[in-house]
Amino acid sequence: MYKTISLIVILFEFSAWTVSDSFAQQQETLHADTAMTIPGGVAKRSPNAAMWRSLVPGWGQFYNKEYVKSVLVLGGQGALIYSVDFYNRKAGRELRNSEAYNFYIDRRNLMYWLMGVTTILGMVDAFIDAHLADFDVSSELSLRTGRLQPVSGVQATSIALQIRF
Repeated sequence: MYKTISLIVILFEFSAWTVSDSFAQQQETLHADTAMTIPGGVAKRSPNAAMWRSLVPGWGQFYNKEYVKSVLVLGGQGALIYSVDFYNRKAGRELRNSEAYNFYIDRRNLMYWLMGVTTILGMVDAFIDAHLADFDVSSELSLRTGRLQPVSGVQATSIALQIRF
């Protein structure tokens, strides 16, 4: 049973990889003539392609050139897959409907839920990293002091933070 579930998880991950790769290629083909570049001349990464690539653990972060995150996501997913297998084997050694059996099955199911949550978080992280890849983090933030425009004849002193894009 656990081999079947593990095989299904592995097949799902690899099928998601092939689907996301072909989807990303379609998106890049469709938008090839409208590709944006950042001022350094580097092509902007597609947030959708990063999100779909992250169905394979760590690939979306690798696509965004976040190599440390990629290793952490891959390691975390690998640990969860190991935990699923571990609890499934432990449950297989116990009598059905015993307290220990139910404990191991509950832990195994929890690991499946955590795998889903970490996959979704990885997808969101990859999407946001790709979307903000060309975000200008410069020192051109300025702080101004002065008077607010009078509203109803009342003037007040203000502090304003101005961000220029």
